[in-house]
Amino acid sequence: MLATIALSTLVLTSQQASGIGDLDRVVKPTTVETVDGSKVQLPDKSAKATVLVFMLTDCPVSNRYAPEVRRIEEAYRAKGVKFYRVYVYEGATKEDVIAHTKDFAYKSLAIKDGKHALVRALGATVSPEAAVVTPDGKVQYRGRIDDAYVDHGRLRESGYRQDLRVALDEVLAGKEVTLPRTIALGCFIETIERPTG
Repeated sequence: MLATIALSTLVLTSQQASGIGDLDRVVKPTTVETVDGSKVQLPDKSAKATVLVFMLTDCPVSNRYAPEVRRIEEAYRAKGVKFYRVYVYEGATKEDVIAHTKDFAYKSLAIKDGKHALVRALGATVSPEAAVVTPDGKVQYRGRIDDAYVDHGRLRESGYRQDLRVALDEVLAGKEVTLPRTIALGCFIETIERPTG
């Protein structure tokens, strides 16, 4: 279930803009190798869409979303969507991720992205944050799971928008995603300095 990423093969082919208008990103296929030696390609060409959920094992917001993330995985796996959890803390060990997977009963594949190749390619900044990528590598959605939280630790009193589910429904129906970029609330992903020269 755990995977490590082949960092050198991940390439961002669009402008590396940041912020709200950066959804013209296209990610070239990259190979991810699992701990048992099997390999998968991101984005998954056999899937109607690939969802990557960026996580930290010790982020309380991310952990509170575990039941909903599992429900989304279960509902959309049968519709041809592939899910991957992307662990972004450089110090997270294989044992940490395996324990987190077991503690929160996840069934999706886990990827260690301690060097932030996927974080940079997809523009993730927060845990939990989700990205929906089509087989051609286009990032159709990036942002929150839903807008249940008005602020850290404060839930909405009435109905909320299930952003990831809405985006997936629109992608699967061949429609343009109405809200392709939303702001996620959670734990910030610490930036890793890249070597220069």
